[in-house]
Amino acid sequence: MTATNLLLAATALLALCALTGCVYRWPGSGIALFAAAQLQETGRTHSAALVDGPIGLMTTDVLTLVLLGATLLNWLRHRPRTHPALLALLALLALTAGSVLRGAAVFGVPHAGNEARTAFLQVLCAALFTATLPDPRAALRQLARVWVACAFALAALAVMWWAQAGIGASSGTVLIDGELQDARPMGAPEALLIGQAAVLLLYGTLGRRARPLAWPLLLVVVLMQHRTAWVATAAMLAVLLLTRRAGGLSRPLRLLYATVLASVCAGALALGSGGHVTSSLVASGEDAHTLDWRLSGWSALLGQARDGADWLLGLPFGSGYARLAGGVLITVSPHNYYLQLTLRIGLVGLAAFLLLYALLWRSAPRLSPDLARGLPLRALLCGQLVFCAADPSYPEQALLLGLFIACTRPERTSDPESCHVPQNRTDHRHHRPGRLVPR
Repeated sequence: MTATNLLLAATALLALCALTGCVYRWPGSGIALFAAAQLQETGRTHSAALVDGPIGLMTTDVLTLVLLGATLLNWLRHRPRTHPALLALLALLALTAGSVLRGAAVFGVPHAGNEARTAFLQVLCAALFTATLPDPRAALRQLARVWVACAFALAALAVMWWAQAGIGASSGTVLIDGELQDARPMGAPEALLIGQAAVLLLYGTLGRRARPLAWPLLLVVVLMQHRTAWVATAAMLAVLLLTRRAGGLSRPLRLLYATVLASVCAGALALGSGGHVTSSLVASGEDAHTLDWRLSGWSALLGQARDGADWLLGLPFGSGYARLAGGVLITVSPHNYYLQLTLRIGLVGLAAFLLLYALLWRSAPRLSPDLARGLPLRALLCGQLVFCAADPSYPEQALLLGLFIACTRPERTSDPESCHVPQNRTDHRHHRPGRLVPR
């Protein structure tokens, strides 16, 4: 290695340490950077690798290392209390590490690392970062602001796309720069984030005056025409509207919000130019092509497990997701996170994942009053669970999951001895029943 390369490596290491210190000192900056980088990479244009090689080093990989460093500092400095939800997350991380090591021994580090990178390693590391934050109340406010800011930025990009290419159905394509591309402006992860931001606004996480900002975001979710995002957002809204005293909203006001939402959506569909918007939405709702190849691919992938060990601990990373669906070889992920968990960390990992969500759901009534007023926990949990049935989990969603764990973490109780108020010894030194103590 030449002196120039050593100097560049030392500079990169110093920059990485400085960024880690900034994220540890200001966690909101880490949340914003990681969410923005993930949305940029899962969008239409993918960023180039920072370092070429068998495992291309992406921006999100660097930020994952930064979050891991900040997590270690938080753990050493604040020593967060371990509770069942955090233990379930650590169990998922341990199972993933074991499967990666097994895959590296069989298929090599590049194949195992690339397959585990996004849906497992980045997801679990991001969740661990927000799960160990010392002040979940401040983190909730920061994450809500980041979510709403990202949602409006994505909505603006969607409007620009529609102005250029029009509103297209999920099965449609458009010709841009000589290439056929999906007619929709962006993917399902971005649509889900926009729906979550609308739910946070409706719940009043950023104040009651910000609630009207949710309506344009919900309209964008409808027009983006991702059925997974439709169902997940509808599930979140249903839980939100049925939750008792959700965000301080009375039941009549919640019913009014539901009526207004339905009216806005119906009006938007009725005003579609020449019925184009309505027809594209109907085409998206009736398109069963993607569901058919997913179902046939799921059954083929489940046939890869040969014995009890494969079912319990999963196949090692690097095994791939190749399967035949309709006579076509498909190698992409199965678009079902529950199946993906079963294939790579087995039924044990799937049980740990479901147990984590069950523990968080059960902890919702025990949230402190200030957190309960700002966090629609069960609505967001329901949206994530529905979304995972037809898509993988994404790292930006793990930031929310870790925040849920931090918010349900039991608060430290102070030492009883430190709370003991010393009594005045002069009052009790010679005290006898029925006798006044002289001053």
